[in-house]
This record gives sequence, C-alpha cells and structure tokens, in this order.
Amino acid sequence: MQPRNRYDSDSDWQPASLTMLVVDDDEIACELLKAGLGAFGNYKVESVNSAAEAMEAITRRTRPYDCFFLDIEMPGGSGIELCSWIKSHEQYRETPAIMVTARSERAFIRDAFAAGAIDYITKPFDMAELRSRAQMAERLIAATRETGSASANGPARQSVGFDEAIVIEGIPGVIDYVAMKNYLKQLSRSRLFSTALVAFRLDGLNHAYGRLSAREFRALLTLATRKLKQAIGHPDALIAYAGEGCFIAELESVTGLDGADIARKASLALWNAGFPGSFDCTTTAFQGGTPQRIGVLFSHGAVDRSLDVAFASVHHHVDRPRAIPANDSRWSIA
Repeated sequence: MQPRNRYDSDSDWQPASLTMLVVDDDEIACELLKAGLGAFGNYKVESVNSAAEAMEAITRRTRPYDCFFLDIEMPGGSGIELCSWIKSHEQYRETPAIMVTARSERAFIRDAFAAGAIDYITKPFDMAELRSRAQMAERLIAATRETGSASANGPARQSVGFDEAIVIEGIPGVIDYVAMKNYLKQLSRSRLFSTALVAFRLDGLNHAYGRLSAREFRALLTLATRKLKQAIGHPDALIAYAGEGCFIAELESVTGLDGADIARKASLALWNAGFPGSFDCTTTAFQGGTPQRIGVLFSHGAVDRSLDVAFASVHHHVDRPRAIPANDSRWSIA
C-alpha cells in the first residue's frame, strides 16, 4: 500500500517565490543556508540568531513565512521548543519546518518530529541535500495551498480523497505521514537501527467517509487516532495516518507489542466514546498488524518497502473485534 502523498518528486521541478526564515546562532551556518537556498531560485531568505528573535520576527510579520530552517541548540531556547511554538499558531500548522543541526541522537530526532518538523538535516550538510529539502518543502506548500482552497464544509469526498494521508492535529506524538517517512530515513542515517513498526487499519471508515462532511470525517478520524494512541500506551510512540483507514506506529522496540490486543482496546475505547450526530462508531473496528523490526534503510526505496511489509501484515488480520463488556478488565485502558 502506498497512500497518496501531498507532493510528488519529479524532474521538472522549478523553484517558486517563497519566503523562508533561517534560525541559527551560528552566523556561518546562517550564511551557508542563505547562500544555498538563494542559489536555487526565487527564494527570499531571512535569518535570525535565536528563538527569541525568531518569535519576534514571526509575530511582527504581516504575511506568514512559507518555510523554516531551525537549529536545535541555541541560547535562550531550543529549535524544538521554537518549532512547537510555531506550530501552535493556526497559520503555521502546515508550514514546513526543517531542523538543521549537529545533533544526531535518537531523542533529539524524535522530539523534533514530534514537535512538528517535516524533515531533519544533520550538519555538516551538502548543497544537494539542502536542495532536495527545498524541493520537498515547496511541493508540500503547493499541495497545502491547493487543499486549503477546497471547502471544509462540503462532503468529505469533495475536499479530500479517502486515500489521502490527512494530517491529524492536536494529539502529541501524532505526525504527518511524510514526516514519518523522513523520520525513519533520518534514524537510519544516524545509524539508529533499533526501530519497530506496527500498522493498524480502521475497518468501516470508508462508510463514514461516504456519509459525513469533511469536518465530521476529520473529527471522527481525530477521535479514532486519539483512542489508538492511548491504547498503544507508549509515551514515545510516533503515529501517522497513511490514508485508506490505515495508521503506522513507530516505537523503539517490538518487546511487549501485540497489534491485535492494541486494536481491541482502541476499538472498545472508540465505541464507548461515541460520536456526535447519527454516525454509529460501533460500525468501525481497528485491526492490528504484526510488529515489524526494521534495521538499515539506506538503500533506495527501503523505507517504502518496510512500510509495505507492515501494512501487508494488518491486511492479513480480518477478525473483527466483537462488543466487549465495559466492566471486562482484560480490555481496560490505564
């Protein structure tokens, strides 16, 4: 399964007019980024040297920035904290933020993506790497603008495809599917090979898609994602919605992971929560796949192949969880 991404990589890419903000306390790094991005085309690149200066620049700006390149370690506030602050503003919820840092530890990478970063570049970087990130960011911006032009109040099928990897907002540890793929690539680049993937599918979501408005469909999807995150129970787990009712969760280890058990708990929690309006949540149910341990992902297409294996495992599980008594402690969620 390969859900539809919000951008496509093609050879005829041409840079558009975008305004970018570089935030780094290292003046040399700022100049390198400004020179590199400026050389790619019609980009206006501004730079500041601290999180505080970035907040001031963002606050006083009348037209929002189109993209951010953020260092992590800076005096007076980290780039991860700055990324969270940026993403807390409605106009920047889907604005690409790319971390550019010398830190390659798993905790920094995980926290950066959890804060809303779409990608991660480790210093020292080369211009080809920077250019590829600029291309990705621009396609993401174009796709977001196209999606934003559709009405959010019409039927879901008129504004978003069922196969689209919708961004679920407002739940800690839930990230963009594009960001999830970039996160897995970065773990491999940093030689952090202890990674587990487990896929889930919400059966019956296609019926909700046909009946609910776009706003109602997103609300149901957000509710289901929240219950799935709670059922997984690992505070450091990252989750992304991949489209077609499918989710992918990343954890550091497969130890103690039981996809089917998690799915049953998430289904029960969703049924008990209910959904405003006429839609009956008990017509949906999660299915859980077999946890997959993944290792080196350097080869071309390795991330996609690892995700395909995880998604294939969930499609082999077809047993629908039955209604479980609310007082049955086997399915209680701590």
